[in-house]
Amino acid sequence: MWLSHTFANEAFDDAVIPSRYESVLGVREQALIALRRKDRAWVKSHKSGLDTFGPWDKRAVLFASQILSGDERNVWLRIAKARGSFLEQILADHLLAR
Repeated sequence: MWLSHTFANEAFDDAVIPSRYESVLGVREQALIALRRKDRAWVKSHKSGLDTFGPWDKRAVLFASQILSGDERNVWLRIAKARGSFLEQILADHLLAR
């Protein structure tokens, strides 16, 4: 987990970020790396299966959604907010306000 946080930090711009997400075990860590790499394909691939994740992983995928286009992100976040937990609703509101 600490390694993915390192890769997510802008101070490590020159760090080589893994291109294969399978080498990173957790969804939370994968979401941080996808966010840093601006890997929209990774986020889109996890949108439809959001409800299959646990609460931490679900919020990580929602957080990574900020790299999607505005229209796509806003529509998806509103849907996720409507059926999400209290924390997911707060996160969605925060991302929608950006």
